[in-house]
Amino acid sequence: MAIYLYDPVSNTKKETTYEALIAITGKTKNNLMSNKSKRRKINCLNRYLIDEKFTKKDRYQLMCSQKLKYEIWKNISRSNGRYQVSNYGRIRRVCKNGKTKLLML
Repeated sequence: MAIYLYDPVSNTKKETTYEALIAITGKTKNNLMSNKSKRRKINCLNRYLIDEKFTKKDRYQLMCSQKLKYEIWKNISRSNGRYQVSNYGRIRRVCKNGKTKLLML
């Protein structure tokens, strides 16, 4: 079964192996497997370890849970205030009631 490193800020995933992660992080395979099963972030990489069973909804929840320090949102021109882009490249929709929703691209 393939495993992936998931970056919730840019919403990207990259295929990897446990051996490569052990070499990069210095953690044991059991520790990495525990992080994957408990959906914990690998702090030194600032990424999550996921597999094929991880759904789009799960990825969206991780993406929304990220509260980025110094993230600045600006309105997108010609969107009549409906869409905003952040300095991290994330896009969100502003609903009529004022609530916002991140978009997965």
